[in-house]
Amino acid sequence: MIPFDTFDLTNHPWLTAMYTKQMVFPGAILVFHANSLKVAKNTAIALKFILEDLRQRGYRIVTVSELLNQNS
Repeated sequence: MIPFDTFDLTNHPWLTAMYTKQMVFPGAILVFHANSLKVAKNTAIALKFILEDLRQRGYRIVTVSELLNQNS
């Protein structure tokens, strides 16, 4: 498990989505930001595409707590 920062400070949600979808791996912890209204909106748009893609590829989306408890 390695935290994975999506660098979603970009102005283009599709770029964040594309980058994340290419770099994700089983057990990855994705870090998104919402430090301004614009970034929050872009993150929300990107997440819609990222989550849909990950589910289609068979990934299960869980919280960090759930991920850590899986290995107990």
